[in-house]
Amino acid sequence: MDNKKILFLHTPKVAGSSMNASPLAKRVDYKIHSFKGDIFDKVKELGAESAFKYGFVRDPFSRFVSLYNYFYKMTEEHPFHRYNAPIVNVVRQYHDINAFCEAFESLRLKGNFHFRPQVGYFTSENDEYEVDFIGKYENLQSDFNQLCELLAIDQFELPVANSSGRVKDFMQLFTHESQKVIESFYRDDFNFFNYG
Repeated sequence: MDNKKILFLHTPKVAGSSMNASPLAKRVDYKIHSFKGDIFDKVKELGAESAFKYGFVRDPFSRFVSLYNYFYKMTEEHPFHRYNAPIVNVVRQYHDINAFCEAFESLRLKGNFHFRPQVGYFTSENDEYEVDFIGKYENLQSDFNQLCELLAIDQFELPVANSSGRVKDFMQLFTHESQKVIESFYRDDFNFFNYG
């Protein structure tokens, strides 16, 4: 692995800030956080086809709660507010996650890279695209340790960074109708990553 380039697939609200604060970040040659279209097109644009590709995924319900809280609580002092003010303005119209969820299907936000299904980072229409490691947020430290082992780097205790506040029983936040919205929109995530 010494000479192989490394590509980090930074799915929004899936421990990306913690990853960026780790020693592994110094070894990463490429990072994809936002993109349009097929992921392989972005990988080719970077010239990272042969890089070791890794990323992390998260239960879609937990991730949706985190996204909602992140934008709902974002103040003007937040370093990324200026980039996300339109999203913040939309999310703040809904004082309850279920109201936001029920309106979600009709919002243009669902096309925003923050809210896109995670599967788009890890699968492509191009059969040449393969991801070398997919960890889970729910096993973050142990999966990160496994990744470090694969890359032959020292293990490191990940810091909690850019947290939107962890919610233990996040499923209790959703009504039956809201659950159906999430299950439908993120169906591919549930199936591909075995959540459910």
